[in-house]
Amino acid sequence: MGCANSKDTSTGRSSNGMAPAGQELQSRIQAPSSSSPCLIGAHIRGRYAYMSQRGYYPDSPNKANQDAFCIVKDFHKEGGWLFGVFDGHGGKGDEASNYVKDELPGCIVKELNKLPSPLTSSAYETASLSAHVLCNNLLHKSPVDDTLSGTTSISVLFHGDDYMTISNVGDSRAIAGVRLPSGKIRAVPLSHDQTPYRRDERARVKKTGARILSLDQIEGLEPIHENWGDVNLGEELDEGGDPPRIWSPREEAPGTAFTRSLGDSYAETLGVFAEPEMLSRRITKDDVMLVIASDGVFEFLTNQSVIDMCLKFQDPLSACRAVVAESYELWLQYELRTDDITMIAIYIDEADKATEMDKSATNLNDIYVEGVKPVRRTLSRQKKNAMMKARSAKEDAPFDIQQYITPKTEHEKARIAEAIKASFLFQHITPSARELLFSVMEKVRVKEGDWVIKQGDEGDRFYIVDNGKFEVRIQGDDEKVKNGTNADGGRLVHTYNSGSSHPSFGELALMYSTPRAASIIAASPGQLWALHRNVFRKVLMRRSGRKELMHTLRKIEILKCLNVQQIQQVADCMTEVTFVKGESIIKQGEVGDSFYVIKSGNCQKVAKKMMGNNKLTLQENDYFGESALLIAESRTFSVVAESEEVKCATVDRATFESTIGKLNHIIAEDKRRRDERSSALSGAGPPLSALKKLGAVAVDEFSSTVVCRIEGDTSGQVNHTLRVLYKKAVVETKQKESVMKEMDLLKSLSKLKDFSNCQSLPSLQSTYTDSNCLYALYEEPICCSIACVNEEMDGKWDEACIKHIAMCAILGLAALHGNGVVYRGISPETLLLTKDGNVLLSNFQYARQNPEGNVTICGAPEYLAPEVVQQQGHGLPSDFWQLGVVLYELLQKKTPFFAPNELDVYAKICRHRAGTLSATVESGTPLAGKGMPKCLAFLEKAIHPDPAVRTTALTAKKDPWFSSEWKKLGNSKIRKICEQQLQQRLATDDESQGEGKGGEFKGDAGWCDGW
Repeated sequence: MGCANSKDTSTGRSSNGMAPAGQELQSRIQAPSSSSPCLIGAHIRGRYAYMSQRGYYPDSPNKANQDAFCIVKDFHKEGGWLFGVFDGHGGKGDEASNYVKDELPGCIVKELNKLPSPLTSSAYETASLSAHVLCNNLLHKSPVDDTLSGTTSISVLFHGDDYMTISNVGDSRAIAGVRLPSGKIRAVPLSHDQTPYRRDERARVKKTGARILSLDQIEGLEPIHENWGDVNLGEELDEGGDPPRIWSPREEAPGTAFTRSLGDSYAETLGVFAEPEMLSRRITKDDVMLVIASDGVFEFLTNQSVIDMCLKFQDPLSACRAVVAESYELWLQYELRTDDITMIAIYIDEADKATEMDKSATNLNDIYVEGVKPVRRTLSRQKKNAMMKARSAKEDAPFDIQQYITPKTEHEKARIAEAIKASFLFQHITPSARELLFSVMEKVRVKEGDWVIKQGDEGDRFYIVDNGKFEVRIQGDDEKVKNGTNADGGRLVHTYNSGSSHPSFGELALMYSTPRAASIIAASPGQLWALHRNVFRKVLMRRSGRKELMHTLRKIEILKCLNVQQIQQVADCMTEVTFVKGESIIKQGEVGDSFYVIKSGNCQKVAKKMMGNNKLTLQENDYFGESALLIAESRTFSVVAESEEVKCATVDRATFESTIGKLNHIIAEDKRRRDERSSALSGAGPPLSALKKLGAVAVDEFSSTVVCRIEGDTSGQVNHTLRVLYKKAVVETKQKESVMKEMDLLKSLSKLKDFSNCQSLPSLQSTYTDSNCLYALYEEPICCSIACVNEEMDGKWDEACIKHIAMCAILGLAALHGNGVVYRGISPETLLLTKDGNVLLSNFQYARQNPEGNVTICGAPEYLAPEVVQQQGHGLPSDFWQLGVVLYELLQKKTPFFAPNELDVYAKICRHRAGTLSATVESGTPLAGKGMPKCLAFLEKAIHPDPAVRTTALTAKKDPWFSSEWKKLGNSKIRKICEQQLQQRLATDDESQGEGKGGEFKGDAGWCDGW
């Protein structure tokens, strides 16, 4: 843990003599009970506070806080204060940071005592440099094993009347809030991160032979490059996520994301040394505050945002609590863990005698820096995978919604309506669905002290506060949540009551099963309205008349040969007719030409036989007379209206044929296509032993995708792409069913001529299996993903490239949609590029041969269509929404629905209105003004909130943006990029990619029979 000290740097007690914070926070947070005063020199008065919060590590819940800090008063015989933050790393990181915290102050004093008085700023810098090197050597000789462990260091030493010297080793930071002439407070950096983002630091460590690569590059997920951007310290947002790291030329170690540290004896051989960069300056009358913090604060917050948050509080302790809490929340939003987070805030209250900066002292701007670590605002790959797994959970079992219906008074309905009016999930439901939702909400009465929600439990209900007070409490990581009288649920963070602006909680539980992030406890007697996720889905899935009609049409045997577009056309041409009780709809013996689907009411179906009459009751969504669409023949039964009123949808043969053609011809064509399907795939390709695995294209949790060459091929060309799935990893990640369903679908689709002939869909050539792995061989040599190229392009796509990507994707979707398959997985990561520059829809993990009515939420939040978010049943149109969002992202560097947290993303998606996309376009980009009017018009149609109006495969091909370019599909710029990417992949030549994910499989392999 960190330690705030007075003169004695080894006491382990705070300057006010207090032991660590109370029982609840001892294992997680260290902070004083109040801020403390400090006098710098003779004239500058201030206050300071600190806070250190241990990180959250799911795989290591008891991991020690590796941050440490020191606050030392009367630091030297000439006075002064020393404030320092030390961020440890590696297996012994906590020992290393605490060692430096204890020893560095004494080393600085020792070096200062060697210099003559009076001490100048230059003398303090000289002493600090020597002291850091000395402390580093002592750490090497100490009992702490610093081979692959160490610590960064940021310290501020106040000396003289108004001077400070900042010493930085690594990527923690010191910043100042400085008042501008306009009165605004600006964040001014007092240190520069020493990371591989900096060109000068990269050049220095590379002289030792070090390699500079990100983890994604090491794993083969990204190309080898050094295009780390040219950004401003702590001011810009990183859209990439994975930072460049330092690696040995001989092995995958040490992987440090900084270029200077204390300890790290192995990394020291690669240029990671302990010499600090320093800045000396006077405290000026415009200096308002100083912040010293570990990089856990600055991973997701800019310098200015930290200063702005601090300005909201008069007390530095309150500022520390707010910044640390916000940092912690942001870590959990974008990662599955959090870093340790430590911050010291120093408020300068009186500095009347302070002067302007001493021009003779070192100026930070004199330190040449180009390309420093940006602030990150993207989900990590692990976080994305976890979210997508949660959303792709199996749908709940069928149930009877009638058992949930309870009568409500008009007054109760009005209270519920008022409570949900601001929730995005309820903004676009029909009046009938709203009325049904009111009827199925369950009344829950609670007593004071009752637990409504327990932290960590899987959530399946949404709650509305009707009356009463309810507390939101969060338990510490190491304290088990107990539902009992002796447990208070943890720290109070919020209160809900019926009079608040948002008297409801648990919205995400209506979308997918996820552990509750907090406990909700009744602070008074009260009443709630509860809505179960199953009921919510059932209500919203009650289809509109057209959707229900299409669903019925797809069940009719003689119409199963129709593709989804043809089914839609038939549904659109059907008309509604009404019959009264006793009226004949069709009569036995008459020649019929019309087909009927019952929309409401009951009918009696009667077939007169020699041995008596056969009777059958037909109900809503039943159908009859379908053979009349195929041939004119006498009816074999009669149908009579049984209800007081019966409504049917009907179409006659002439209308049917004028809409989609003669049904017998369509059936014959369908048979011909089915006959052309190959009997099997296995054995169609070369033997597995003949495949030479080359560079990796992609690696995920349970598989690797590599380009490969057939042994003996004299052309020297890359022939195929091979996906290798490791059985052990598939089982461990619980993907057995998903993997087999994906392959079954691919095999089925690969037998269709229009699928196998489509250049935008993968051509499955053969499958293999051995004791440890499953293999799928594809014909196309794949080189990389769109996401990979997008990072290299940095948003600088031209219209021709974007159009090419769109056209390739549309061709793939047209082939899928024509066979009733909804893809549900378009993103920059799943759009792959082949050697020839074609775009492939590659990931069929979420694809389903069900063109409508799907409810499982699949994909990252920012790409979800509104009907997916609102769980109203989604189908083919949701694919074009995803495509539109991806194209927008490539042009704008972010999606139109980017927001700091998941719920805000969903709210923006649901609030989106037709024709408003142009309002989100930033000025100066190609889409602004008249730069790409046809492109923008296409995106408006693709990202349309109404799926019935959204562009389709048929309308997209005729869109003015594409004109007549379909016959000359291709893009030389993308083709060149693909060739370069492929060469980079081949340069890795790693046949063992991903083997660590698998290993020997010893379980039952029956689950993969039929692969």
